[in-house]
Amino acid sequence: MLLVYLLAIFLSAALLFLVQPMAAKLVLPILGGSPSVWNTTMVFFQALLLLGYFYSHLVTKKLPRLAQGVVHAGVIAAGALMLPIALPKVVGTPGAGDSPTLWLLMLLPLVAGVPFFVLTTTGPLLQSWFASSDHARAKDPYFLYAASNIGSFVGLLSFPFFLEPRFDLAEQSAWFSRGYYAFAALAALCFLFAWKGGARTATNATPATAPPAAPITWPTRLLWIALAAVPSSLSLSVAHAITTDIAPVPLLWVLPLSIYLLTFVVAFSSRIRVRPEFAGVLLLPVALSLLEVRFAGTALPNELVFAVHLLLLAVGALMCHTRLAASRPAAAGLTEFYLWLAVGGVVGGLFNAMLAPKLFNAALEYPIVVAAACCLVPSRHAATDRRSLLYSVLAALAIPTLAVVAVQWLEARGAIGPAAVPVSKFLALIAACVLVAIPPRGRFIRFGLAVMVAFVYSMLSARQQGGALLYVERTFFGIHEVYQNADRTRLVHGNTTHGVQAHSDELRRTPLSYYHPDGPLGDAMRHAQIAGRPADVAVVGLGVGTTAAYARPGDRFTFYEIDPAVVTIARDPNLFTYLADSRGTIDVVLGDGRASLARESRRFDLLALDAFSSDAVPLHLLTREAIVIYRERLKPGGAIAFHISSRYLELAPIISATVAATNSAIDPDPMIVVSRDDSLTREESARTGRYPSTWLLALRRSDAAALIAASGESPNPTRHWRAVPVPPMKPWTDAYSSIWSALMPAIATEAADAAQAPPAPK
Repeated sequence: MLLVYLLAIFLSAALLFLVQPMAAKLVLPILGGSPSVWNTTMVFFQALLLLGYFYSHLVTKKLPRLAQGVVHAGVIAAGALMLPIALPKVVGTPGAGDSPTLWLLMLLPLVAGVPFFVLTTTGPLLQSWFASSDHARAKDPYFLYAASNIGSFVGLLSFPFFLEPRFDLAEQSAWFSRGYYAFAALAALCFLFAWKGGARTATNATPATAPPAAPITWPTRLLWIALAAVPSSLSLSVAHAITTDIAPVPLLWVLPLSIYLLTFVVAFSSRIRVRPEFAGVLLLPVALSLLEVRFAGTALPNELVFAVHLLLLAVGALMCHTRLAASRPAAAGLTEFYLWLAVGGVVGGLFNAMLAPKLFNAALEYPIVVAAACCLVPSRHAATDRRSLLYSVLAALAIPTLAVVAVQWLEARGAIGPAAVPVSKFLALIAACVLVAIPPRGRFIRFGLAVMVAFVYSMLSARQQGGALLYVERTFFGIHEVYQNADRTRLVHGNTTHGVQAHSDELRRTPLSYYHPDGPLGDAMRHAQIAGRPADVAVVGLGVGTTAAYARPGDRFTFYEIDPAVVTIARDPNLFTYLADSRGTIDVVLGDGRASLARESRRFDLLALDAFSSDAVPLHLLTREAIVIYRERLKPGGAIAFHISSRYLELAPIISATVAATNSAIDPDPMIVVSRDDSLTREESARTGRYPSTWLLALRRSDAAALIAASGESPNPTRHWRAVPVPPMKPWTDAYSSIWSALMPAIATEAADAAQAPPAPK
């Protein structure tokens, strides 16, 4: 009997966490690949989890055992009718005035709502059935929750590591359907065991030998909600942080979620014992390490930054979940316990996905939840009276502030040079956080609040280093900041610069950053702008409108931009004037570039895709179906330009394979891909405003040969174009894409470069 229960709970949890990344990947092409897609998807599934737990609680408390089985059989059958998991046949895109968040929340129920709801009910319901049995371990069924989380962990990891690299979305959905039918059979067996094999007649009756269950109070319920909300919010904050620079793909989503689930396994395991106090003590230095990461910016290795984020999540979630496990009620209160855990999960998700973007123009939800985790560390000397709490709050606010003021005072008097100010502020804030935690009573509350204050100062310091902040706005697609220094204005989106414009009259109309005339885009423009003939150019991704500087009188440039905030910034003459100063005709179309081009009737000399270096990498723009659309929009002799600058993804082989897959077998002049790297040192970039970049051009073989031959005449090797070989790899389609194929070449290249590099001086 126990084995059947374990298998049913394990399989339902695995399927539960398979469907989440699958559904998110289904909708990514519609919303342009923003990391917010994952946060919003998680909120939806957390809300369904709450609904499922409420259903389980209501059924077990209100219905006799036989009625429970009949009702649940109907619910499982309703879920089967929704299979396979797929987008509705008729699905559009959000309108220009629609909220992407609300639109996504309305779409997801049609994609996987009912099957997911069915799976959410399994854990509490089957644990309740098991608790009322005569099995020797029925008095404490919470060990089954550990089995549930192991299943969640396995299901979550199997998607990016097994299903996604091997199967397209239709095949993934088919595997999910088979798993669902197997789960339905196991659930039926569990009910038979509960009904015939020793289930008691009274619903959720406590065994006669068990002591009376202690009543559950509202302070206990609120503590459960807080201990569940903090890890939920922390997981989403970490996921957003590590996907900001890479790509919002399932592989990177599942890393924090896997750690989150693993802490549940450890906390509720009957074999592994971890005290919440131990995890809490570990949390404090890790929180300070994260503060160092925020101050250091890009100076630290990316691997170290990722490790700090994930370690913080691990110890923070472990502390909260071990406190939950230690406070769990008797078996009679099992379903209510899970219900309040689900409430906490929804609260954490809503805070990150819905509330924080409306309240903050920076990612302040991260330091807030870190502070909350520190405040929840158990202590023998808790501050319970009002005076102690007031002292804790005032000390946490005042001492870090005084530390920063002291550093600024020393700077004003010349005791600290400008270059040493950031380090001095960091050390002063670390000292302040340690200082407020010295008195034993209420130390963790003071420490947590002090860390939050220190984080706020670190963000303010980072913005001050960027120059004068002219504009900041947070949207579904990220945080946009416009900075101005003595000679240039730049747009920063997440951690990526999206455009630079010089202030001087002689350089104001000159394209800078990744788009300068001597770079690859300059070559692509010269290929398209044939003398004596107006050029028609399409650009997916507006940025600050830099590309408009290339337009000649009579040329027509059309920009396709999904984010309204970007359009506002590019059109504001107080920020950037590339669009206003352009000598050509400029059109801006709001909406997803691929969808807009599919509706377009015009043809272009050049189609530039400038969307792969941001914190929202829209992979749906690289599929075979997308490239077919682009080719249909080209004039004879036209080319497709891909801006693929990235520290993490090697997209050239994928694009080459995918472009080759769109060629006809009998085409005498097929389309091939050529590439050019624009190498510039950090000093050159700082001095000139020109940034190194990597671009690809997809064009006819004859045109590519002419371009390669012409570039070979340049004495500068960085000006040479070269053909990109077609690798033996599966091209990306709307149904199939694997981030591994983009990550592994980049990892291999980085390792090779490191092996060939000269040894560092000792």
